[in-house]
Amino acid sequence: MRRFVHRVVYVEWAVLTGTVALLSLALWFSPGQDALSFDSTGWLRRPWTLWTSALVHRDWQHLAANLCALLALGALGAMWRTPARTAWAMLVAWPLGALGLLAWS
Repeated sequence: MRRFVHRVVYVEWAVLTGTVALLSLALWFSPGQDALSFDSTGWLRRPWTLWTSALVHRDWQHLAANLCALLALGALGAMWRTPARTAWAMLVAWPLGALGLLAWS
């Protein structure tokens, strides 16, 4: 049973971080990035940008750094056998991070 739980944790982390990485790469080549970017004055009209802004990158260095961070996060989460529910906390952290940007605007 213990081995099964470890596999589930590994799969959860790999699926979540892999999905975010693939979405980020797909958006990098997409012309519609601006519609998904966070805007401190218009986010109430476009609330989805609280989640999608984490997938938008302005230059390739930013994209590369975030892809490396996702790889490290997925690997560490699986290696440390962090509960899968912790991986899903990223979905809550994204909008909170975007809302934190309001402090600078």
